[in-house]
Amino acid sequence: MGLSPRAVEIIEKSWPTIGDLEDVTGAELRNLGLTGAQARRLRAAVDLVVLYRHRGWMDENLYSGPVLDNPAGLVDWLRSLIGWPDRELFMAVNLDTRYRVLGTNIVALGDVASVDLSARMVFRDAVRAMASSVVLVHNHPSGDPTPSDIDIIMTHRMVRVGAMLGISVADHIVLGKGLEARSMVELGILSSDHE
Repeated sequence: MGLSPRAVEIIEKSWPTIGDLEDVTGAELRNLGLTGAQARRLRAAVDLVVLYRHRGWMDENLYSGPVLDNPAGLVDWLRSLIGWPDRELFMAVNLDTRYRVLGTNIVALGDVASVDLSARMVFRDAVRAMASSVVLVHNHPSGDPTPSDIDIIMTHRMVRVGAMLGISVADHIVLGKGLEARSMVELGILSSDHE
């Protein structure tokens, strides 16, 4: 497709699966450093994959991301995806009915202690992807993954919004330092929809 190694690196970091690229505009691609021609070629390739998928010409497993049906597997995958940010980052991971990743989106970036969050941004891409559920994810730059009272209140608010949309909140993972993480399902703050 005529993409430079740098362009491929930008794409892989920003949109790990083909599903993540489905709604990306040419302007967004150009803003990240791709040339106009590269952006057009990439959009055409993604549109072709989407067409194939929607017409049933493509094996679903080629399109879908990993299966994330348990908190431990999810945490390992998230660590490989986002590393260790030095400020709060809030993500939504969109899942299908079999807990396969349809896409991820960074919903908000904050500072070292907090992040402002909009339900509209959390569920925007989930609605577009026709996700069955979402996993909410954010990190605590302090290193302590214990959910705060504000985290818990916000999570329950997102559960109510998701219920109105028909999209369940499967879990909320708080990432701490290193491999430390807390699953609100495992802590009993959320009930698991796996049961």
